[in-house]
Amino acid sequence: MTPKGNKFITSLMALLAIMGAEAQSASEVPALVVNVMIDQLRSDYLEAFSPLYGQGGFIRLMDKGRMYTQAEYPFDGPDAASSVACFVTGTSPYENGIIGQRWLDRQTLQPVFCVDDNKYGGLYTLDKSSPQYLAVSTIGDELKVASEGKSVVLSIAPNRDAAILSAGHAADGAIWIDDWTGRISGTSYYGALPDWATGFDNSTPLSSRISDIVWKPLNDEVVNFSYFVFEGSKKPFGHKFTGGRGEPAG
Repeated sequence: MTPKGNKFITSLMALLAIMGAEAQSASEVPALVVNVMIDQLRSDYLEAFSPLYGQGGFIRLMDKGRMYTQAEYPFDGPDAASSVACFVTGTSPYENGIIGQRWLDRQTLQPVFCVDDNKYGGLYTLDKSSPQYLAVSTIGDELKVASEGKSVVLSIAPNRDAAILSAGHAADGAIWIDDWTGRISGTSYYGALPDWATGFDNSTPLSSRISDIVWKPLNDEVVNFSYFVFEGSKKPFGHKFTGGRGEPAG
């Protein structure tokens, strides 16, 4: 679900290496690269909501990581798709080809979704997808090149555009939750889904539980916390997933 107006996405990248007690030298190659993108997390929220954070999460990243306080997107009106594409490629929509989630095709005058591709069938979804409109390489693609194809690159996101654009062209997989069925899904462009993904979906299917789920914050302090002090405490937040959904796709 995307609110109207500009999107704000805070991206956190952690480079973690398997090492001993000694400090890692600058010349060592990290064994693990984790890129975390959080939709709608404005940069000022990192400090505004800091009383709610645990010591092992944002607090640790802010204290021991590197923060860029003057970073901004080099184009106007970023949305969920164009901002993800910008961050993982290091280029603007002019170069990477992803100007938004949807645009109008000049030849057909029909709307185009940024990761639609009829050549590649969906895995447990009716959506057919690939990164065909992404015109440049991503972080994951460059890792594949640097490792001569030995790197394992996976992308996991709530929706397919974020998953596929983050994965790029040469990834081993892109995994998301189908909007209609709630199933863990993918695209045949990357091949079969990993066994652990299908196994988890079969053992604890979200599709059979989603209508009964009420999302609530894990931290009780959230109930009484207000970004604007003068507004006072808020009512407990809860979100129930409702609405019609189709049958799981094969």
